Amino acid sequence: MININSLNERISVNKILFIESVKLFYEESKTNYKRAIFDFLPKRYFIENEFVNKDVFFKEKIEYFMEKDYSVKYSKNKNILNYYIDFDFKEHYEILEFNFSELIGFKNQFFKSLDNLIYKKFELYSNFNIFVDIVSEKPNLTKIFNLNIDSFLSYVENLIMLNFNEFNILQVEKNHTYFVKILNHEYSLAIVLNKKKYTDELKVFNIGIERFIELILIKKGFNFKKSFELQEETCFLLGNCYNPFFYFKIPNFDYFISVIITKYDESYRIQRFKKDNVFFVVHPELLKNEFKEYIFYYFRLFFETSINYIEFLEKSICDVLKSKDER
Repeated sequence: MININSLNERISVNKILFIESVKLFYEESKTNYKRAIFDFLPKRYFIENEFVNKDVFFKEKIEYFMEKDYSVKYSKNKNILNYYIDFDFKEHYEILEFNFSELIGFKNQFFKSLDNLIYKKFELYSNFNIFVDIVSEKPNLTKIFNLNIDSFLSYVENLIMLNFNEFNILQVEKNHTYFVKILNHEYSLAIVLNKKKYTDELKVFNIGIERFIELILIKKGFNFKKSFELQEETCFLLGNCYNPFFYFKIPNFDYFISVIITKYDESYRIQRFKKDNVFFVVHPELLKNEFKEYIFYYFRLFFETSINYIEFLEKSICDVLKSKDER
């Protein structure tokens, strides 16, 4: 597999360009539709027994990252650098009081800025029933939402392909979907969607993807039908692919529904009715479309926060592979 010491060296060299892109994005996140990312970063952090605001903490975090010598290490549910970036920092922060209705406003700004080609992609991918209408013989219906999980997973796969468009969907297995970018004749970089674990979360409407997309480096001979975690000779685990400086977690589905239903008019309200002694819960099209727009927007933010981190790792890996070929 790839030489880890060489990879550490290239990470140390390339981190300067990575940090420049992180700084630029941090400033951009204070404006327009990206403001959602900035506002979801905690307001204050606890460092060395003092509370500091997010600007100070961000600066401290970057300085720490630049000074640190790296020893790449895989840790489950983290990316390989996250441990080192957050080491020595205790992120005890205030409960974030974010105005969720503003997020819907950011989402609407985003859709106004979309070019026509991307919007047509949205319409194409969104042509499915995101909620399954509920039918019951019991009058007291406690469950009013039933996510169409299979269709939702297909929607997610399409959004990954749309946003991470240099990665091609190569293998779809029962528990995982692989999106692969070829680096050279021997190595490829792959984004892996853990559908099994993500499905369990979707059943309780936890729709955040950040913990269920991993980045791996695969070598010729890798077996897509076997667990990638058990193939040390042909697979190097790079951990979750979110940017460690921007852990953008999607708000709970309940918040979304409460804001949408209370903010808008009757056309967004869920309909309950009885027919032939059977009780129905039907979700209006406007509500379905609003939710699909929200997911589309979230994935765009996830891509924009993640892509420079993935490119940083890819460049570091390619530098090592190029050096190996030249020897």
